[in-house]
Amino acid sequence: MVRFMDVSLKGYEEKAAGWYSQFEWKGNPLDAKTIMPELIVGLEKERRALLQYLVNGGGYVLIKGPVGAGKTTICRWLEGEMRANPRYTSIFFEEPPKDARDVDYRIISAVEEEGPLAALRRIFGYRRPAFVTPEFLSEKLEKKDRIAVVFLDEAHIFESQEIVYRIKDIVDMSVTCRLIISGIQTQETDVEGLLPDAIVNRVAPVNRLMLANLTKEEAKQLVLKRIENFGGKGFTPFEESAVEVACDIFAGAPRSFLLFLSYCVDRAIEEGNRKINKEHIMRYAGQYGAIPKQERKLEERKVERNVLDEFSKMQIGMMKLLSQKPMQTVKELAVSLNINEEPARTQLKRINAKCRQMGIQDAIASRKDESRKSYVFWLNDHIARLFAKE
Repeated sequence: MVRFMDVSLKGYEEKAAGWYSQFEWKGNPLDAKTIMPELIVGLEKERRALLQYLVNGGGYVLIKGPVGAGKTTICRWLEGEMRANPRYTSIFFEEPPKDARDVDYRIISAVEEEGPLAALRRIFGYRRPAFVTPEFLSEKLEKKDRIAVVFLDEAHIFESQEIVYRIKDIVDMSVTCRLIISGIQTQETDVEGLLPDAIVNRVAPVNRLMLANLTKEEAKQLVLKRIENFGGKGFTPFEESAVEVACDIFAGAPRSFLLFLSYCVDRAIEEGNRKINKEHIMRYAGQYGAIPKQERKLEERKVERNVLDEFSKMQIGMMKLLSQKPMQTVKELAVSLNINEEPARTQLKRINAKCRQMGIQDAIASRKDESRKSYVFWLNDHIARLFAKE
């Protein structure tokens, strides 16, 4: 008799619910799409800076970091702290408003008090203003000792300068308004370079917050908090050593780390495993497409000189320049190669893409050099050694 597997949403939900119930979970606590600001770990220095800014003001705040570093989470955490005190009001822009008028509408809606008196005023003909004015903010905020905080999340996707300037202008109308901006900083995109100078110049050094990855202990604490929040106990069904290995693989990047652990849960449900140990993590990492740190080191040792045959003449020339003089900008490389900056930037990306196709670590690394206000590039050791042999 042939038996068919139940491949349906209902079937999987029942299977997952049965697996969760073994550990008294109310759901999947490791779902990275669910932002839980109340369970935030680490970032103590950054959180203190935000609280100080909330109370004292002074310019704007800029929060930067790679994708999944916790920028939205820390903003939502601060918003949660504000809810405990009626003195504070938040206006959270998760995505760009439709236009400048929408900015005014949302800020007015947030600042206006609600309740029986507000409803009564509308009955007797009160109409909300169409635009925010200094007089409006003075009446609603300053005279009542209230503070409004505007959060501009994912600022790197705000293409309209008109909208950004309108938000800035409104915040500048009142000493009791605050502006907190967050956006990504990667090799390709730096939110700071996309913002108007009029905003960047108002961010004090102490209010320029760069989020770092979690330490191993912080990553473990994050897992514990999430599991316990969903009704579980300790790391179960993970062994503690398994969580540590997962943290090593993803270097403490919060979202990537959680996404992988959630994938491990999915695999354990499919396989009917009640425990997830180090061996499971290593196997799941291979299926997931991640290369554990130990394997990355092994890959570095395996790189031979014939690897260079896979690159174009220009790409080899670019790597040779970086081997002779590390920490060069795109502009410097472009001048040396007698090409424009955009083709030079494209070649840098293609070099690393080729490395990934061959299953080896990226050839080129980079970081933001604040003194030069530009990214600088250098060769990673496993490739630099090949040029040192010449």
